[in-house]
Amino acid sequence: MFLTIMFCGVVLAYFVFALFCLRRAVMFLPLFFPLYLWKAEFIGVPFTLVECLIYVCLMAFVVIELYSNVIKSRKKVLVDKLTVLLDKHVKQVFPWKYMIPILLIVVCALISVFIAPDKTYMIDGVNLFYGRRLALGIFKGWIIAPMIMFILYLHVLKNGKDILKILDIYTVSAVILSFFALYQAITGKYLTPDQRVSGPFESANYLALYIAPSVVYSFLRLKESLSCMGNTIVNSFFCLFRFDKDNLIEGKCVTFLYFIGFAVLSVALLFTKSYAAMLAVSLSSLFYLGIEYRRCIKEKYRHGDFWRRIFIVAAIIAVAILFVYLLDPVKWQKMFDFNSRNSSSVRVEVYTVAFSLWVKNWFWGIGLGQFPVSYQLGAMGVIGHVPYELNMLHPHNLYLAVWLNLGVVGFVSFLWILYYCLRECFVWIKCFSTQKCHEEGKVRMIGFALLMVILIHGLFDTPYFKADLSLLFWMVAVIILVPDHETKIKPKK
Repeated sequence: MFLTIMFCGVVLAYFVFALFCLRRAVMFLPLFFPLYLWKAEFIGVPFTLVECLIYVCLMAFVVIELYSNVIKSRKKVLVDKLTVLLDKHVKQVFPWKYMIPILLIVVCALISVFIAPDKTYMIDGVNLFYGRRLALGIFKGWIIAPMIMFILYLHVLKNGKDILKILDIYTVSAVILSFFALYQAITGKYLTPDQRVSGPFESANYLALYIAPSVVYSFLRLKESLSCMGNTIVNSFFCLFRFDKDNLIEGKCVTFLYFIGFAVLSVALLFTKSYAAMLAVSLSSLFYLGIEYRRCIKEKYRHGDFWRRIFIVAAIIAVAILFVYLLDPVKWQKMFDFNSRNSSSVRVEVYTVAFSLWVKNWFWGIGLGQFPVSYQLGAMGVIGHVPYELNMLHPHNLYLAVWLNLGVVGFVSFLWILYYCLRECFVWIKCFSTQKCHEEGKVRMIGFALLMVILIHGLFDTPYFKADLSLLFWMVAVIILVPDHETKIKPKK
């Protein structure tokens, strides 16, 4: 009872905060993404804290708009004021085109709720799986809440500096979770049976999925900050640790904070032992740097300096791989053994069963959140024996998960959003390298790097169908798609 009262107090306080500072309240939402673990039930319906904070931000937005545009001015009738309000948002170049795939996703999710059976017996024939109730919870918390947050961000974010602020706030939440993970590694007080750091989550993969984009972001911000300090990046890095008065320059403290954040996040990611996350972070970073320095590569591909840099990068990658191997050599060896129980053999079984479900339900899908019971009841008939793991929440693939949960129309709508994101990024490829960190092209490409982490990781896991991960996905999408009202010169599309 006390926790419920405290929960209500936090939500009410945030509503008051949003009424007076809506922009700040919306921008601070990423700090609360992991607090989906704090739940309260009202009239039999469970709500998470971050979900409620999004709802009260929406309520504050509606109250502020009605008060400032309708109630405050009594010179015209209500209809005229509402017309002016609508016209105002249209003239602000609100990206209404993004609403079409978003509405399609919402409609498909709603259909998937009704597709889900109300109750189904699990494989033991005793325990009931309440599919309809679970589907409604997913629809409310993983579809509607992220969409509302997406729309609020489209309203409050104005330029690249705003976008960098919300990414900084998200990184702070990831660093806090990483400190928790490092505490687990030091003390040995793990929450998982496989002795991997997981933070407050029940799986190490959940932590890796959440912090992986922040590793790339902190790395890119550290690189940009070191570049702004002058001289070479290597000399600027060593300059960070010299605090004599003659060497103090503007921004050094901020750069040092990015270095600490990157170090903590990287170590925590290593201790999750999630090879998929490490691969996604590495490929995304290398792809971004390759695009950024393509002109330098074209000019120096025959010179020894270029090949020296390539050798250094290759050496760093080799050392990183060796360190990952030494961290858990047994897991590395078992990864290629498909005849025993390990992450690789389990994934093969999951992919086999998920593909079979996709073939049978390719149009409508199986319903929101119905994969656990569908996997249990169908696995033995597909693979011919009891699977290594009976309890499987997701198909360990983002694209299969979207299709199975939302059907073919929902999957196409998801690809539609990705198309908008990639198109917005590709127009800046040729000119972003010369821009400052807060300028539109650089911000778009940073968002592209984070999106690449999610999409690459999505080949081996499901970085969406979880409360914080769904919010994270739409946050990354909005930093790519939100209009920049200060940039006057746009690249040709």
